[in-house]
Amino acid sequence: MVYTTRNQQAIEFTRLAETALTDWNQTNDRKPLLIRGARQVGKSFLVRKWANKFIGSDKVLEINLEEQPRFRELFKRSLNPADILRELNSLTGFSFVEDSLLFIDEIQACPPALTALRFFYEKMPHQRVIAAGSLLEFILEEVSFPVGRVQSLYIFPMNFAEFLGAVKGDTFRQRFESLSLAQAVPNLLHEELNTLLRIYFRVGGMPKAVQRYSINNEMASVSVEQNAILGDYLDDLGKFSRRVSWEVLQQVFSRLPSFILQSNPKLSKLGDGLRAEKVRGALRLFELANVITRISSSSAKKPPLESLADPARTKFAFLDVGLLQNALGFDWSKFSLDADLLDFMDGILAEQFVAQEMLCSHTVFSRPKLYYWDRSIKGSEAEVDYVIEACDRVVPIEVKNSPKGRLKSLHIYMEERQLSEGIILCQRNIERRDGLNWIPLYMAGRLKETL
Repeated sequence: MVYTTRNQQAIEFTRLAETALTDWNQTNDRKPLLIRGARQVGKSFLVRKWANKFIGSDKVLEINLEEQPRFRELFKRSLNPADILRELNSLTGFSFVEDSLLFIDEIQACPPALTALRFFYEKMPHQRVIAAGSLLEFILEEVSFPVGRVQSLYIFPMNFAEFLGAVKGDTFRQRFESLSLAQAVPNLLHEELNTLLRIYFRVGGMPKAVQRYSINNEMASVSVEQNAILGDYLDDLGKFSRRVSWEVLQQVFSRLPSFILQSNPKLSKLGDGLRAEKVRGALRLFELANVITRISSSSAKKPPLESLADPARTKFAFLDVGLLQNALGFDWSKFSLDADLLDFMDGILAEQFVAQEMLCSHTVFSRPKLYYWDRSIKGSEAEVDYVIEACDRVVPIEVKNSPKGRLKSLHIYMEERQLSEGIILCQRNIERRDGLNWIPLYMAGRLKETL
């Protein structure tokens, strides 16, 4: 089926990953591109919007291997690109030319199609090929992934800057992105951004939820969309219940939001009477589906943080802050309009937001990892919310609007490692004091600009 806008959203959003697609398209040694991410984060829409602009709708053939099972047979009969394109031409009437694009959507529905990507690179490198799918990590565990012959692009929910573009327009988004982290934000703009961040906490970055809000600024319809998305995730994982029973998945999923960003949660509390290995199995499925992201504790004093990451000490971030607050049934009416964003759920929503922004701030061509630091010495416990790499050093990050006395863990970490710099994300304006950078929470995705 030739590219069409039939499924496009009523309001077109600018996604930052569009630039990554352009970079891929201009690469001399271009490999087939595999777009990876959770369901409903906007993978297909991203490709369609970009292709319509930079390739042209008449030069794009889109096939959906989930909705159009007849196309699966092509990849089962042959993995040779010439054979595949010839049969596609016969079935669709589409003529492939030098600058055309083949877009294979929902590729997880046909594992042989994933294998075929390597042969496009080896035998027909001039042919542009983009594939997208959800739950890909499940399939990649079962098929031989063509490492080195396929490039992956990781897509996440819309970050705060993309959200601003959707609800305030690209001019406002560009103004936000041009703000300097070296000087205070004008007060009126600072207050407006904090207000918009409060809205983002409720809406989140799932494109359908953002679309709902963009149309009528009405939260009830947003909640309906979020409920549907959460239900779809559980239904999707039911397809893999042969690994973990449906009952275990339901039980763990219902309790999971309450344990988000808790360090080393007790697995027994995630399921009544469930053995630890069953809970671990369920968590593993949620990770593979990109519903949660593992954050590892690292004691490394210099990069790479992964070198001293402790797999036994972890916490988890949820896919999206809007989905998280919905799953928790957060009651916004109990907070005044000027309440501190870090007071919501003892700062859990703020920490979730920071995790999302940091994931999006990494290069989208590699799977990002997040780290924190904790010390479990009895009587001297300490924890820093996040630690990041900056050139040849590690920088600690705390998410709070705390008086100096409540930054004990941060000071312990900095003293033990003889660090002169730390970051505090808060609702306050930009300020530097005593070696600490106080940065507005809404700038969490731009931290590396300060280092």
